[in-house]
Amino acid sequence: MPRDRQRYAANAARMEAKMQERRLHPRFPVSWAARLGRGEGAWFDAEASDISIAGLGLSVSRDAVIALAQDGGLLTPGDTIEIRFVGGDGGPQTPLVYECLVRQVRRISQDRYVVGGLFVAMARQQEQALLDAIAAVHKPRS
Repeated sequence: MPRDRQRYAANAARMEAKMQERRLHPRFPVSWAARLGRGEGAWFDAEASDISIAGLGLSVSRDAVIALAQDGGLLTPGDTIEIRFVGGDGGPQTPLVYECLVRQVRRISQDRYVVGGLFVAMARQQEQALLDAIAAVHKPRS
């Protein structure tokens, strides 16, 4: 192995040993269709990109980020939204509904945002349904 590659491999191994996961709950990559909204207001299409029992990451349109903002402007940390996972299409087989506290909003292109959310006030049945949906997608390899 050339010297530069050896040095790179050694540095990568050292950095990996130093890095620690900050999340209490591991996130799993998914591609689940979702709807975002609040009450009787407008609802918007979104896609969950990663999920855990505690929270999730969503790809959301600029229109949704503007419309769901609670103090005008754009959706910001501290706002609350409702997330409805539609059944099937690679996601949960039955519709699931969760309340979510927005923790992060990051623009990734002119018309797309990534919204990070934390599930709040989750009933035991909702938690179990979410665990079952995650397990169905991420089955251990045999």
